[in-house]
Amino acid sequence: NIYFDFNEPIITEPSVLVAEFSTGVDMQNENALRIFPNPAHDQVLLTAGGERLLRWSLFATDARLVRSGNVNGDQHPIALDGLAPGTYVIQAEVHTGTVLRAVLIKQ
Repeated sequence: NIYFDFNEPIITEPSVLVAEFSTGVDMQNENALRIFPNPAHDQVLLTAGGERLLRWSLFATDARLVRSGNVNGDQHPIALDGLAPGTYVIQAEVHTGTVLRAVLIKQ
């Protein structure tokens, strides 16, 4: 019932709320960008599920481009020397034109 001031209550229909909480685990995309090791100290290896990488870019969390490079292979090492510890985003383009992103933690 809904009451407005001292008027008679307005009777409403009963309602049912159903909440569903998924407890499943997301499967990782086969073509996802992978970074090994992560977190890392001095170097990481980029792979894209067997797809050929063309370019990569490393961004700080404020979207500032920190480093970038070209690649022509299915994996590529990236040196992290000179980078401050923190969180970064690596973006890579594969030969199909798809752009992949992953989070990197530099220790």
